[in-house]
Amino acid sequence: MQSVDVQTFTSSGTWTKPAGAKRVHVLMIGAGGGGGGGARVSSGTQCSGGGGGGGGFTLSQMMDASLLGSSVSVTIGAGGGGGSGATVDNTAGGNGSAGGYTAFGSHMRVYSGGGGAGGQVGAHSGGGGGGGAASGGGNSTGTTAGSAGLVGGAAGGSGWAAG
Repeated sequence: MQSVDVQTFTSSGTWTKPAGAKRVHVLMIGAGGGGGGGARVSSGTQCSGGGGGGGGFTLSQMMDASLLGSSVSVTIGAGGGGGSGATVDNTAGGNGSAGGYTAFGSHMRVYSGGGGAGGQVGAHSGGGGGGGAASGGGNSTGTTAGSAGLVGGAAGGSGWAAG
């Protein structure tokens, strides 16, 4: 029975090819975008919370080990920062930011989700777009949802303010 070598990365580092490896399975998950901060209003005024950040793209690939060097640089993208909540009445919250890309050397790369819009006064706030295999999801601003990342990403959603 063959042994299995599992190397898990939660921060950037170097993957080392095990002796005698024939096939390598790489699973990568892109970082998510940060959510938007909530709006602040005076009593009796409607507002929305911040839009959610888009999810990062996930990619799984089996590779022939002979195509890889003895080690491969691994880059782990950080999640996007959350937007700040408003501190003054009748102001929108801050927008979240996109996360960073994740890569397995030059062999594979996945992209992050876009940041969510800050909460809006009297309106909805858009969510960040989901990351794709070829580009990151777009950041949301105001009531406009973030665009989908190319090759597999999904557009962000638009919330609504209760009436």
